[in-house]
Amino acid sequence: MTRASIVGQPVHLLSPLVPSTYLLVGLAKVEFGEHQRFTLKWAVSICLCILLAALLLGVFPLFGRP
Repeated sequence: MTRASIVGQPVHLLSPLVPSTYLLVGLAKVEFGEHQRFTLKWAVSICLCILLAALLLGVFPLFGRP
């Protein structure tokens, strides 16, 4: 369970429920929707890279252990 939450962490930070995101957007004087549109592609790309690395290293096995 912990491994899966680490893989999805970059996308979780885009949630409107994270107060630090509002602080970041406010200090940068950027609209929240604009911030989400820009960072979503990067966050999903990072999640996929982390997942691919975990699969290659065997952290997430593709098949159950015999």
